[in-house]
Amino acid sequence: MRALPIATALAAAGLADAQNELVLNNGPDVSWYVNDPSVGSPVGTFPPDWNGELFWKVYPRETLLAADGDLSVTGLSLVVLDSNWSTSPDFHDFFLSRGQPSSTVGGIEPTPGDPNGVFVSLGNSGLPDPCSLPGNPYGCVDGCPSLSGCTEESLLYEVEITFATPIVLDASSFPVDGTTDLTITFFIQGGMPFVSGGPTGCSSGDYTFQWAASNSDFLCQKGEDAAEIPGTNAAPFGGWNAGGGYQPIGDWYDQSNWVPLSFEEPILNARPDPGSLVPAQIGTAGVLLGVGLGQATLGVQVQAKQHATELVFCAGTLQPPLAPPGLAVLGANLLLAPDFLALALAGVWSGSVAPNGVFQSPQVAIPDSAAGFDLHLQGVIVGPLDGTAGETNVWTVHMLP
Repeated sequence: MRALPIATALAAAGLADAQNELVLNNGPDVSWYVNDPSVGSPVGTFPPDWNGELFWKVYPRETLLAADGDLSVTGLSLVVLDSNWSTSPDFHDFFLSRGQPSSTVGGIEPTPGDPNGVFVSLGNSGLPDPCSLPGNPYGCVDGCPSLSGCTEESLLYEVEITFATPIVLDASSFPVDGTTDLTITFFIQGGMPFVSGGPTGCSSGDYTFQWAASNSDFLCQKGEDAAEIPGTNAAPFGGWNAGGGYQPIGDWYDQSNWVPLSFEEPILNARPDPGSLVPAQIGTAGVLLGVGLGQATLGVQVQAKQHATELVFCAGTLQPPLAPPGLAVLGANLLLAPDFLALALAGVWSGSVAPNGVFQSPQVAIPDSAAGFDLHLQGVIVGPLDGTAGETNVWTVHMLP
């Protein structure tokens, strides 16, 4: 286990080569708190306090197969809310580690003693009162936000954090070979009062919320509609601990914590639509896709901020991925066998990376007869000047009834 020094953990915007996000979330719907006041250790406690309140996010092995054996994490995105902006809130400390099977059937939880784990403490956020911002973007009235619709959405900051030194995932630390899950755990600092703190300005207490999730029970944004692990209400995408000891609890299939992770390399996200109330997004249904209604569709999104305007071709196949490094084509390493299905999808899922660094494909229909099969996806980006290519991660979609 190692701590990433604060001085190298937070960098000025623009220092990273790219911010290509692995998302697995359809947008924050709700923020959670468990105890009032919160239970945990102060910010900066190392080793971290696994007996306090915490929550975690899983980046499953199905999204982390790299042909050349490594991926570089350049940062992450967080949401920050606070019940009392007279003081600037602290960021929660966080810990990157391998995942391990949990007591929840089919679930994944962090590995507290991971010798290759990386601990980051960013300290105080320095964020100002939202109602002090020029132009009053939050529509504040008498110094307080105007609360309408989803109140959390009216109150939060979304913060993009860039690491001055990327965290490299490779065989020596976090293998990106399609067999290892990655988790990020956030430790909620103790002693923060909310309702128990009494009225303070626009709200009560002085509580910092960074535990935000897409959740179909609230549906302020898009919710989540991953298929559940058969026979359970669970999915392996995250969980939480209530404090007073370490007894981790896995999330249900209709929730995903909001922590997009950014990479230097181009990243492919599956873009599923099971045919339910949730339209096509880039949430957890991209890993567990229910196709039993016969209405499911699937597309892809490629984030390649350093390849704007370049050509991109994405494909999918039912055949298992090739062993890395796969097939070398124009400098790219292809891990998908070039069969009929792969070539057919590449003809549909192709185009140019937009000026904002994102390519989004059309949706294709997935029949209910696909249930029980796995579809493996990968993208290739071709530079228009020299014809050299680069590849994305490989993403596996489990198609379930």
